[in-house]
Amino acid sequence: GSFVVVDALFNSIFAQAALDMGELSTLLGKDHLSQWQYYHDEVMSNLIKYLYSPSEHIFYNYDVQQNVRVPVKTGLGLTPLYTSFPAMFTYHDIVKYSLQGP
Repeated sequence: GSFVVVDALFNSIFAQAALDMGELSTLLGKDHLSQWQYYHDEVMSNLIKYLYSPSEHIFYNYDVQQNVRVPVKTGLGLTPLYTSFPAMFTYHDIVKYSLQGP
């Protein structure tokens, strides 16, 4: 079967793990950092493109079958902050707007 929902938490963890694997490969003398950086960048790009709501400053899960974000605000919508995040976002704004009520 295939995934029907793209999950913000899972993909955030995967993006950070890719960076961590790149660092580990460098420490072990295997320079695969660019490969892992590529995976990280791809995941982050898609998190921003599909899961991030700029008007609401939060990440939503994404329903692949309906091609829409799942409009349920939860703490999981902040998990991309766990990763090394693009500078265009400010943690302060995301947290401020995300914690407001519906």
